[in-house]
Amino acid sequence: MKNNIKNTSVQNTLLDLLNERAINDGVQISSFLEPHKGFDNGVAETSFRFTLKGSYKAIEIILYKLEQEASIGNITHVKFSKKRDYRKGKNYLECDVILISII
Repeated sequence: MKNNIKNTSVQNTLLDLLNERAINDGVQISSFLEPHKGFDNGVAETSFRFTLKGSYKAIEIILYKLEQEASIGNITHVKFSKKRDYRKGKNYLECDVILISII
């Protein structure tokens, strides 16, 4: 912080942004899977798959910030699903996201 050193890893930058937004917007990061590296037409790509849990509006704000303001990569897949916590007797929303970053 003192020397204004930023993370050089896309994964660290993504996790920092998700953690910051999760704290501010009341969203939980349910899972963050290991990045998948591959090639598409000779271009190296890394895909990050993670799951967010919270309200629709808060998740939508995070997705917008990821794609438009952070310029980490492109969101290629978003899947919302309504789940039920039978212990608490409440419904909640989960969002599976795949973000692809070109190296």
